[in-house]
Amino acid sequence: MKKQISQLSLIGGLTLISSSALQAQFVQANAQEAAGYAVSLEQGLTAVQSAADFAIANARKAQTLTAGYDFANVETASSGARLFEGDIDQSAMHLNYGHAFGDLIASVQVSLFDSEAESKYRDGGLTGDVELDSDGWFVASTLAYQWGEVSAVVIAGLGKLSNDSTRISAAIAAPKTGDFDTEFYTLGINVDYTIYQANNIIVTPRIGLNYTNVEVDSFSESIVGPVLDRGELDSIDRDWFIGSVEVLFGWDASEALTLHAVLGWHYDFNADDVELSGTDSGVVAGQIEIPGVGESYFKGGLSANYAINENWSLGATTSLLSGDELDGFSIGASLGYSF
Repeated sequence: MKKQISQLSLIGGLTLISSSALQAQFVQANAQEAAGYAVSLEQGLTAVQSAADFAIANARKAQTLTAGYDFANVETASSGARLFEGDIDQSAMHLNYGHAFGDLIASVQVSLFDSEAESKYRDGGLTGDVELDSDGWFVASTLAYQWGEVSAVVIAGLGKLSNDSTRISAAIAAPKTGDFDTEFYTLGINVDYTIYQANNIIVTPRIGLNYTNVEVDSFSESIVGPVLDRGELDSIDRDWFIGSVEVLFGWDASEALTLHAVLGWHYDFNADDVELSGTDSGVVAGQIEIPGVGESYFKGGLSANYAINENWSLGATTSLLSGDELDGFSIGASLGYSF
């Protein structure tokens, strides 16, 4: 089902002409200039995935408080009808606590984000740039349960980013600024099955299914320079329904040091085109369809955990992803205390 995503339409510093033929041309041009704001959708997804990865990695740690930091970079490409490319840099702090209730382990987590996104768009021969300076939060809860060699983790969470935007283009007389919120929530499940465990080595296939919704509030750009350069953004709403197949490898290198590696394939079952629409300050409406990115991608990672003593532990992680017009990496560290 096609996503109903609305975006900003911008006149781009041109003198208003009453000709309906020329206005029709403005409609498509305006929608193309609006394309840069669509990076806010992928920025929201990046925040969700960062927090969810940390929560799932710590979901089986009972009576343990874990604090962590990670940095992620995600880049999206422009190709064909896709009129913009994005670059997202995100820093995140996480605090997770897990508690055992019999065989069930429940955890809660709070994450804080500091994120910057840049989107370079093209409109015919014109090019422009949208920059977002954002901060926000995410709250999640997980439930983990194990039946012999099978274990499952369910996660649910929600959060928000507050964004300050700046749009620059050769077609407009002065930069346009704005502020808006991005809200998101997620629900997912991962199921593991241990197929080999001997000689300090463990091999565990995992399948996962995750639903994420990201919604961007409507807003109007500020009036700086000619009023007709200002655009208005309707609300944006996109869903991801991502299935994953992964294989996890673990090795107890010593009594204190454990190493892990994971390699997986991820597929978005809901990867339809994105429809952008909106109006400029002259109430000229426009819309355009932009293909999504990341319908299919591979992701691999390495992690290490070192037990300082029976209470304290240190962790480190790194990951890479690459797929359809999408590339990224992350690095992170954590400190845990078991009660």
